Amino acid sequence: MSNAVTVPKLYYPLFDHNVTEVVEPSGRCTAKTTSNEIYAVTMMMADKRNNVWYCRAEKGDIRETIFSSMINTIQLMGLERMFVWSLSPFQITCLQTGAKCYFSGINGKTDDDMTATKGFTPNGNTLALCILDESDQVKHFNHITAWESTAYRFLLPHGKMVYAYNPPMNRHHWAYTFFGDKVKNGASRIYATWRDIYKLLPIKTIQQIEKFAKDDPEYYRYWYLGEPVNFKGMVYPQFNREKQTRDIFEFFAERDRIVELHIGLDEGTAFDSTCATPIAIWQSGRALVLDCLEIDPVKTGQLAPTEASRRLWEWLQDLLLNKFPFLQKVPRRWIFESAEGGQQLRLQFVNDFGEDCRLVTHKSITGDIKRVRSMLNDGILFFYDSPNVNTRQLMDDIEGYVFDEKTNLPKKGQRDDTIDSLEYGTKLYYDNPITVGG
Repeated sequence: MSNAVTVPKLYYPLFDHNVTEVVEPSGRCTAKTTSNEIYAVTMMMADKRNNVWYCRAEKGDIRETIFSSMINTIQLMGLERMFVWSLSPFQITCLQTGAKCYFSGINGKTDDDMTATKGFTPNGNTLALCILDESDQVKHFNHITAWESTAYRFLLPHGKMVYAYNPPMNRHHWAYTFFGDKVKNGASRIYATWRDIYKLLPIKTIQQIEKFAKDDPEYYRYWYLGEPVNFKGMVYPQFNREKQTRDIFEFFAERDRIVELHIGLDEGTAFDSTCATPIAIWQSGRALVLDCLEIDPVKTGQLAPTEASRRLWEWLQDLLLNKFPFLQKVPRRWIFESAEGGQQLRLQFVNDFGEDCRLVTHKSITGDIKRVRSMLNDGILFFYDSPNVNTRQLMDDIEGYVFDEKTNLPKKGQRDDTIDSLEYGTKLYYDNPITVGG
């Protein structure tokens, strides 16, 4: 006889056949492991083709971690009579269907060793679910890519790839970019904290967590909330997405009003994006980033000033007419970078559409950073996040923006075009008096 088990609502995407990739970056005691295993057991009992590949970084960790955990979940569900397991090899088989759960370590011997999972072949050449537990502990993302290439050979049309991990303490860790890109490309993201499953936790566990929160708040944030807490080397450690994200209509509800729109622009090259960041300046002195345009030359090819000018205008019309129509009567000014490409685009844009456009003067990398840091510290710079704008990409870039230890300047080769356009926009905020209107 089976036991009733509860899967938190946050994890329902696991049971959606239209979802094929799931990223689970959460802290401890959030039910991600148990939820994944309940789904795995459910799939195995449904069809003989629904084999599961359950993996970790190191093969030597399997017995005491995912193998034992999977058995515990089967027992929790009251289904131990429906399964058999073996230690050599590590394997669990469903007696009802014959579906198997395989266990592997995916780390290669070196960063570029892609052979650890190369020879894997499941029963019947089918997989319904692949779980990579503690994904951030893999030595190098190359090993995940190699694991994926093997898995996709056998994955059924409704099959899923699941990546579960506790976000690393340091924001520089490769996991933030690697799994962040998966979410940007369509993977479902499931983020939970212990509070989401409060009613399912033993009272002793809750008491221990609450004690951590009181005695060691920073470690609590990392361990139980899944937040990075090591900010060494970050250009903008003051940035906190939760604190800095605001809804524009909250400002209106506070009887604040927009008095000017500043738009910072960073002109791209054959390899760098052209980016524009609009910042709404409020009567209270607060600044709210509304969107972030990015024209990627990899996708569009390098644009002539005439074409770039036209695209800027089309974006502006969409911004004013569709996204924020109340901005149409608000005074606005642009500020373009002062490099040759920026000057050419500014002249073209002014000639084409007559916009009020300035050039960045007295450019200083250090000064730009100090200015944005100051606005974050003073609690006057905020970001509007909504499905119809691109500020989330800008915030991702800010969170990953780091210094080069040798030069004490931002590292070369980072995604910084969006950030440059933001910095230019804030320069206009400080260097020019606000024209009240709207």
